[in-house]
Amino acid sequence: MMAAQQATQASLQAMQATQQANQQAMNAMMMANNAAQWNSTGWNPALFAGSRVLSLSVGPGNVKPGTKLRIDLSPDRNAQIYYTTDGWTPTTASTRYTGPIKIDSSMNLQAIAVGSGLPHALLIRANYTVNGVAPQAAQEAALTINGVLAAGTPIRLATGSVINSETAHAGDNAAILLDEDLKVGDTVVAAKGTPVEAVLTRVVPSKAGASGQLAFEIRSLTVRGQTISLTGTEALEGGVAKDAVIKPGMALTAKVAKETTLSP
Repeated sequence: MMAAQQATQASLQAMQATQQANQQAMNAMMMANNAAQWNSTGWNPALFAGSRVLSLSVGPGNVKPGTKLRIDLSPDRNAQIYYTTDGWTPTTASTRYTGPIKIDSSMNLQAIAVGSGLPHALLIRANYTVNGVAPQAAQEAALTINGVLAAGTPIRLATGSVINSETAHAGDNAAILLDEDLKVGDTVVAAKGTPVEAVLTRVVPSKAGASGQLAFEIRSLTVRGQTISLTGTEALEGGVAKDAVIKPGMALTAKVAKETTLSP
């Protein structure tokens, strides 16, 4: 009886060891497949279930000014596509893709497909360089009219410190700074570099081959004791098995949430 029990136990242990080895092999294969999606250009063909969900009509690298880029969705998928061109990871708050994108300057394209059965991490990336043409610079424009800051007015901002998904926590303040002078007439009421209230809303460290993730929400700017409500969100995803790292000087834009009158 004892010998039979021992034999059964040994058989179960051998079966468990085999299952564990198979699972480890499967995990290694998945990680290898994920890693193969990336190369030095930042290219990720966004493979899902063995088939291409998103594809680009123009591969990454050097392109001519005016090149038109099409983001195609696999015909067997029903999803909306959102994209960014400034290095931030797109969300459903980003620009929705409705037609070809004209490449007039160097840019870092990232796009996601959002639909039933598609994972959050379904992402495609490509860096495009237009020789002799730098990324488009922000245009200077008057933000206030007769001291009134209209709802929807875009406000240029920039990140002010390193934020790493390995060490940050949801709820932490995100160091975001005003990236232009806010004036009433010729009077600067908030100088470039003024802190903006922003809070991390999502922090996911990299784990088991998955990318780290960061997201934050822009809330307000205080000018001479007066609060200007702002709205805006940004997200950043690291590479395969890498933490997301926000670096100082990354540009972004928020919008004025409601009309505000400022005094010079």
